[in-house]
Amino acid sequence: GVTAINSIPVAEPRLASGRGGLTGRVIFPEMLRVVSELRQEAGQQLVINAVGGIATGEDAWRALEAGADTVQLFTAMVYQGPWVARSIALDLAKRMRANPAASISTPPLQS
Repeated sequence: GVTAINSIPVAEPRLASGRGGLTGRVIFPEMLRVVSELRQEAGQQLVINAVGGIATGEDAWRALEAGADTVQLFTAMVYQGPWVARSIALDLAKRMRANPAASISTPPLQS
């Protein structure tokens, strides 16, 4: 499996090395694009973990719709606290109840 995308390399003269990784909400659109492209290229043979700007249930839902198998949080936990994970899980459950035909599970990988 892969984790997509976590951060985007950027030049930043204020950093000792002059480069760093941009993370958080600003990379969310790019994460969705990369996840979608990975899913299109790899099919269901690759497990994709989406990370980059996920802070709400809507964000997690969009990442799963783009093709992610799992989602990962960090920046949201820093700014909103650890309970954000519960909030996201509850929102995803609500979305699933509202749309019983939807599925956030993927078929098992073939060996």
